[in-house]
Amino acid sequence: MPLQLTQKWKDEVIATDPSGSPMIDVTRWMSRMTLDVIGEAGFDYNFGALDDSNNPLSAVYKDLL
Repeated sequence: MPLQLTQKWKDEVIATDPSGSPMIDVTRWMSRMTLDVIGEAGFDYNFGALDDSNNPLSAVYKDLL
């Protein structure tokens, strides 16, 4: 999980304007990773929250918090 998150952050920084300071919404990414960790550890299931920002369960989890 942490390696996946690191790669997502790298991809987001590369996609930002090179002349500006890159900004990463850490809270959004950590909540998505947390959902994936809960799925893997508790249910042996990959929710795919890191890979798919439009995941319905991710949206419900985000609204819950």
